[in-house]
Amino acid sequence: PGTSTTTSEPSSFVIYGASTALIANPERGFYRFEQSRTCHDNDFTLSQLQGYRQNGYTLVMCTFTLSTRSGDLTATELAHFDNQMAVVRAAHLKAIVRFEYTRDASINDADLVFEVEKSGQSPITSNRYYHDYVTQPPAGHGTIIDNYRASFTQSTVTYEFDYSNGPYAQYRVYIDADQSAATGFAVGGIGADYLLEGYGQTTNNASLYQFTGTQGTNQWSWGTTVLTGVTYTNSGSHASFTIPRADISETQIADNRTGRDAPKAIVLRHLDQLAPYLARNRDVILLMPAGFIGTWGEWFYSQFYGNAGTITPRQWADRAEIVAKMLSVLPADRMIQLRAPRYKYEIFRTTPLTAGEAYNGTNVARTGHFNDCFLASNTDFGTYSYPPDTDKDYLAAETLYVPMGGETCHNTTADTPPSNRSRCYTTDGGAAIAELSRFHWSYLNWDYNRAVLDDWARDGCLDEVKQKLGYRFVLVDGVFPRSASKARGLTISFRVRNDGWAAPFNRRGVEVVLRSSSGATYRLPLPTTVDPRKWYPGTTTTVSATLSLSSVPTDHYSLWLNLPDFEPNLATVPDYSIQLANTGTWDAATGYNRLNASVTVTP
Repeated sequence: PGTSTTTSEPSSFVIYGASTALIANPERGFYRFEQSRTCHDNDFTLSQLQGYRQNGYTLVMCTFTLSTRSGDLTATELAHFDNQMAVVRAAHLKAIVRFEYTRDASINDADLVFEVEKSGQSPITSNRYYHDYVTQPPAGHGTIIDNYRASFTQSTVTYEFDYSNGPYAQYRVYIDADQSAATGFAVGGIGADYLLEGYGQTTNNASLYQFTGTQGTNQWSWGTTVLTGVTYTNSGSHASFTIPRADISETQIADNRTGRDAPKAIVLRHLDQLAPYLARNRDVILLMPAGFIGTWGEWFYSQFYGNAGTITPRQWADRAEIVAKMLSVLPADRMIQLRAPRYKYEIFRTTPLTAGEAYNGTNVARTGHFNDCFLASNTDFGTYSYPPDTDKDYLAAETLYVPMGGETCHNTTADTPPSNRSRCYTTDGGAAIAELSRFHWSYLNWDYNRAVLDDWARDGCLDEVKQKLGYRFVLVDGVFPRSASKARGLTISFRVRNDGWAAPFNRRGVEVVLRSSSGATYRLPLPTTVDPRKWYPGTTTTVSATLSLSSVPTDHYSLWLNLPDFEPNLATVPDYSIQLANTGTWDAATGYNRLNASVTVTP
């Protein structure tokens, strides 16, 4: 139904029609995260992020792999983070920001750069390639150096690539075994600990060297000793090197799950370095999943803080200290998230947050939850302790007041018997809609896991997820005076319903806007007690206020409702204002919602 207005002196009573449209509202919904365009490796481009915005996405993931686990962060990488946030701002998006030291669980993972060089000419270098021993990523691509990749057996590792415009005098593979740009030979964004160099196209005419120069520089010093013989072939514009894994200090186990992170003192130092960068980009930082500890910053596989769920009291204390430090350097009105409910109640307490504590600025109130294996199994691959009911009850209560987000996993064999948890509805054995609602999800990864999202499309619930992630505010009705004196002010009342699965978790303004026929605009903020974070899912809230008209000239005005971003530099950017889920009310040019009422301001 459309909007209807009943007019009786001296007020107008307006009933609003709800809309089923998919709305690209800020700080909610599906986010974009392309593995091939990670935040630390590659520059965001404005066209890339604007394309996301135009296609209905308002969030982007910035997973930032820090360069060192032993020294200070570099000025270059800190500036790179600044630049990434600037592009996010220009595209009118928000960023989910997570910092990590390693991107996978195997201590054998390495960063690689491939290179060719002709005599007397500058070398041609590939982009950085991440050799992930667990997922074995696809080949990298470039113009001259293409299809570059790595593979392994129990005892050997092979590096290979295609090339064009050859032949070349040297063919090289740089290997950053510790994944730290601060150590080794500086090339292509990595710090190479080892160099494989093939000479021309003669079979086995190649050597493996270890870097002996000043760490983190491009000083060409690889020692004089060849470490080993190398199996090297080069024909048909394809070069390949195979070496014993032991010669670059790799273990014989392919998947040794001990995530390489940094000692506590280094983490605390890095957080101090990041503090000013987080502060000046607070406007476009949605929140910060805890990060820093373990593989992917997910706190499970860890070198220093307890590995694979075995955590000592001392390691819990270290984790708690890092959480407190994160919250101290992050702007006070931004939240962090922890990867599993157990982590929060071990660090804080076992009872969930209450309505009276919500948004009071304490550390416990600023700590939410994320789940990066949603729907994988009954415990979501260890997200919940077993049996999971206690954790799930705790999470359901907590997430009314703190953010919940993450990504899905696709696995039909993790439960016995195999389950259909990733399906949409309980009638099909699925848990997706029920748990998205119960745990008050605000955001999800669009790019992973596509198999789950494809299931949702087939089951018919994908649009429902798009609609209900986070908040979905619907004006129900309102009462507005037809005239108001400057002396007495403007008294308004309206009801708003939240049809989404969550409430906003960052502060947001609410204001009534008066616009005259000449285009003059006056924005009247509602009292701070009017807080959209407390417009909880499944509830209808009545908002009533009397607003001062002292600065508003006498005239006739149309009435609008605006829910702008709380940050002053974004408060006038329409894309950062909330569009209500009503028919015929949204003005995209201003970010205002039409109240379908007017008022004459008198002396």
